Amino acid sequence: MRRLRRLQGDRRRRTRRGDYACLLLGTSAHLRRKFFDIAKGGNAPIASEALERIAELYAIEKTIRGMSANEHRRVRQNKSKMLVAGLKTWLEHQLARVSAKAPIADEIRYGLNHWDGLTRFLDDGRIELDTNAVERSIRPIVTRRSLYPSFLSVWEH
Repeated sequence: MRRLRRLQGDRRRRTRRGDYACLLLGTSAHLRRKFFDIAKGGNAPIASEALERIAELYAIEKTIRGMSANEHRRVRQNKSKMLVAGLKTWLEHQLARVSAKAPIADEIRYGLNHWDGLTRFLDDGRIELDTNAVERSIRPIVTRRSLYPSFLSVWEH
């Protein structure tokens, strides 16, 4: 019998034997880091505005920390959903304005291509806006990979 395990991460992955299917979600942290890298280089108004728009979402998340999943969903539907829709429209508009070869265009395309994963948090209160908490929690396991390879083989099969 197949079991479905949900894990918040950055990709969709299936094990070789098919015993477990892991649903991995897109992460806004990746997109935010890329915009930050571009903005710190100097004159980058698009990246700076993208960071401001994303910061508004994080501000909402800060207000709902500690609430139930149902409350997360309710607040996100009332406050975050329209900000996310505005962000998508704005990103599409900016993509049409910049050179297709510009680094900012690559990051905008990344965000738009992964939009479903990036916005899944709106409809499920159990999902975090980004995967930072998950990445921090699995870091000890990943760093011990070389010390305990047999333990980690369970995850690979």
